[in-house]
Amino acid sequence: MEGKAILNATAAPNLATSFGEFRLYPGRHLLVKDQEPVAVGSRALEILIALTERPGELVTKDELISRAWPNTIVEESNLRAQIAVLRKALGEDQSAARYIAAVPSRGYRFIAPLSRSEVKIDPVEEAAPNNLPKQLTRPIGREEAIGILEGRIQRFRLVTVVGPGGIGKTTVGIRVAEEPSPSYQHGVCFMDLAPLSHPSSLPSVLTSLLRLPEITGDPISLVSAHLRDKHMLLVFDSCELVLDAAARLAETLLREAPGISVLATSREALRVEGESVYRLPPLDMPPLGAGLTAADALAFPAIRLFVNIEHRAITRIGS
Repeated sequence: MEGKAILNATAAPNLATSFGEFRLYPGRHLLVKDQEPVAVGSRALEILIALTERPGELVTKDELISRAWPNTIVEESNLRAQIAVLRKALGEDQSAARYIAAVPSRGYRFIAPLSRSEVKIDPVEEAAPNNLPKQLTRPIGREEAIGILEGRIQRFRLVTVVGPGGIGKTTVGIRVAEEPSPSYQHGVCFMDLAPLSHPSSLPSVLTSLLRLPEITGDPISLVSAHLRDKHMLLVFDSCELVLDAAARLAETLLREAPGISVLATSREALRVEGESVYRLPPLDMPPLGAGLTAADALAFPAIRLFVNIEHRAITRIGS
């Protein structure tokens, strides 16, 4: 009886599973937060549906793989990559799991309280082709860099923002990608490569983010065929841990899909033919021992950023 209820809930578009700040419509393959669609790929969403069908129970790796990749043999690293995508969409990480708990060597368990109900479907739109992370504030002291990069991405199909960790590459990259452009009539697809544990999972993650149908075969060929007549910007963020795989994927897509551009962020260049590399400089700081007043010090972007971060930290502590 319980199994039938779950199957019916999965099929009915107006039945929802609610947990935390989220509402999941399994029948519509839609995850909503604050009445806005959450941009998450079809495989990650299928994994979430499978986990919420059996709350509190262990769902094995094999079961999840068979749900997300039916009739397809894939490596376990692909499942781990999709779990990482799902955790990010839910705003959690493995060290502080609120929704998904890993059972080492066995599988995963959905651990949050949830409820199922029949609801009036909110008039939300399908997830837009722009899945860029929202930034609450504008980048500080990066106006020149953003302007340069906006010009380059119009002239070069592959632009890589290079710099050490923590310098602000992701923030700048997102701001550049946010700028509306008639060149990208089919939108922007943002892919965070930092959670990927294995380079081979990169094409599958992009396939999921693009919401491509589940078919067997080479995911790179599938993505290339889908993008061949599209005009899009792909953002590859944090390429350094899967540098060779990111370079190969970018090279293939740029060759096979003439309307595609790639904006990458990395600690080192991709070294792909035609790449334009922009080395993001550090923010200006006052010279040591300058003896500036507080007002004078705030003229330097590095100081303004530091003050901004401290202010947000104090606000969080006080709230």
